[in-house]
Amino acid sequence: MTTTKLLMKLKKFVDYEKAPRDFKLKDMVYNAFTEGDYHGLKAFHYKTMFIGFMHFMDPYTYDVDRVERCDIHYAMPDGRVVPFCAFNVIPELYRDATQRKYSIPAKVYEERTGRKIKQDKYFRDYTLEEKKQIIAFYERSIGRKLRDDEIGMNLEDPVPVISSTKPE
Repeated sequence: MTTTKLLMKLKKFVDYEKAPRDFKLKDMVYNAFTEGDYHGLKAFHYKTMFIGFMHFMDPYTYDVDRVERCDIHYAMPDGRVVPFCAFNVIPELYRDATQRKYSIPAKVYEERTGRKIKQDKYFRDYTLEEKKQIIAFYERSIGRKLRDDEIGMNLEDPVPVISSTKPE
């Protein structure tokens, strides 16, 4: 009985006119609870938008219970996973230490990669093969092929840009 009530309440938050055409809330929730692994959640996450928010903490309002319940995390370069709620509270502990250890100056990045940050920021000059690799990676992540209307562009076309003048 409680599952039915939950589903009925969840349905209030769905605009079925704007939802993907194969959006089936009941099936997704059922699979999420019965498959026993993350694959059951995959369809739910793929077809829903997560809206997360939290009260930002500082050293004076730091709340360990809230950090333990935090549902957004940073994957650190050294393999640790740090709750978002803790990452910025005491910057010297996570954020600043990580940036000091792993970041490199822009000039060094450009020398190592042969790329210009200013150009990369606004323009994505992907080759056709790079675009196909990105799509293949995404399809493996979601466990199915994308339809053309989901890709949203002809792969032969350039990737749309933010700025109309290309920086040199």
